Amino acid sequence: SWLFAARRCDTWVISERNSMKKRICVTGAGGFTVIDTSGSIHTPGAVKTITFFISGTEIIDASANFANVGTISCGVITSTEVNTIGVFKVDGTQVVSNQGAAIANATDAATTQARLNDLLAACRTHGLINT
Repeated sequence: SWLFAARRCDTWVISERNSMKKRICVTGAGGFTVIDTSGSIHTPGAVKTITFFISGTEIIDASANFANVGTISCGVITSTEVNTIGVFKVDGTQVVSNQGAAIANATDAATTQARLNDLLAACRTHGLINT
């Protein structure tokens, strides 16, 4: 069941009982109802912004960006774009970083070894292979 927690200006905050104190903030909706059996939120008009909180910490902001709150554990994330600052790590090991500089094409047998070494160095810097 849902528990009405607070109302301040045009922001409504509700929290779900017995489930990690999840809160949903609906701003500018002008009023809403919550269906206990499904957890659906129904608004009489367009919802301007939705911000997701867990235990009082903002997780997803009104612009649909993940907040910088440290480690977020979840199942599968499906996304058309992942925007990270710096590097992306798996189990503490960098696997992707910012795009590196272009590497020239090998033009003859003499430059092939140099271009191969450039490619290996770029893969190591990027995090795709170990050093």
